[in-house]
Amino acid sequence: MARRDDDDPVRRLVANPLVQAGGFLAGLAILGGTLAYANSTPERLRRFREGAARAARQSAEARAFLAREARLRELRAAYFATGRGRDLLDQRAKVRAPVAQPFADALRFTPSMGMFSFGAGFASPTRGAQFEYAYDGHDGVGWWRLELGGVRSSGAIAKPDARLTIYCPEGAGLLDAEQRLDVRRLLGTPGSRIEQVEFVRADHRAIEQAIWDEYLATHPEDA
Repeated sequence: MARRDDDDPVRRLVANPLVQAGGFLAGLAILGGTLAYANSTPERLRRFREGAARAARQSAEARAFLAREARLRELRAAYFATGRGRDLLDQRAKVRAPVAQPFADALRFTPSMGMFSFGAGFASPTRGAQFEYAYDGHDGVGWWRLELGGVRSSGAIAKPDARLTIYCPEGAGLLDAEQRLDVRRLLGTPGSRIEQVEFVRADHRAIEQAIWDEYLATHPEDA
């Protein structure tokens, strides 16, 4: 079937009264600028040329800045994805380890959670240790809580799969070795789907930035 002219989106756009009015006004503006330029004094012409040159220079600088920022973003992403940056960040801001031998009296329970949330809880009564986590089923944002010897600590998690990423509290570093071991042993409780735990410092973003600054300082050709 032949396509009718009024079915053509380009024709409809051109025929739109608002588009036609906009084109008319743009044409008047161009005509007005041209006439003003043609009837300007030498001083006005000089200022006009200087303004045009300044605008062109600023536009070129802005394009160069955006291109540089895009290049640096790509370079940074690659550096921390597969390069030396990833190794340095792991060394300075993370500890990753498998779950450990569970406590003999370890038990599993369901923590208090909101609607559409998922999680699990584990405890060892003789150790006086309890760990629980939960996350939202929609956006994956979650939390964790550890109680050890009457002392509580908590923080955020990323949506877990076989690995549970634990973001440590501000000022707590990577938790101490005893706390990390207890978490790993609790997560080793039978029925847990977690196989590996990753502890991440709260200031990992600042550490990543420091590593990136070090890279640029030693590779000025990339800056």
